[in-house]
Parts: sequence; C-alpha cells; structure tokens
Amino acid sequence: MDGPLAWYESPWWQPAAFAIFLMACLGYPLAAVARRMRGRRGAPVAAWPARVLVATVLATVLGFLAYFGVLIVAGASVLGPASSAAPYHGSCSSSSL
Repeated sequence: MDGPLAWYESPWWQPAAFAIFLMACLGYPLAAVARRMRGRRGAPVAAWPARVLVATVLATVLGFLAYFGVLIVAGASVLGPASSAAPYHGSCSSSSL
C-alpha cells in the first residue's frame, strides 16, 4: 500500500471507533438501569429484540477481540479458520482410510 493512510485507517481512530461502538452497545443496558432507578419497572415494547441485538453484538465484538488476541500472542502471520479441523487436502477415498 502506497501513500498515507486514510482517516479511518489511522492508529488513533481504531481505539476511538471501538470506544464509540462500545458506548453505543452499552446504551441500552444503561437506559434500562436508569429506568429502574426512576421506578419504572415495565419493559418497553421492543425490549426482547433489543436485548438479543445487544447481546449478539457484544458477543461478536468480544469474540473478535479474543480471536485477534490469540493471533497476536501466538505470532500468527496468516488468518485462518478458528476451528480444530484439519485443512482439506483433496478428496477422501475409501482406500486412504
């Protein structure tokens, strides 16, 4: 890659984007805590889909960070599948079993 980095590729933007994303994901649980502290116990109409969305997004972000952390710690130079399955090397015939 030649030339300067784009604004969204700069090293200062990556942690800032993650912080903004995390604050956006934590907005729903914080609003629920504030609602309970004010004495409103009823859940909003779209409570269940919002809970599922927030849990899915947070699990995805934390899963990516864990996977990326393992790659960094292990010194991996190639991103690959995160499973323990052996790579596929062609067709499997009954004679090779």
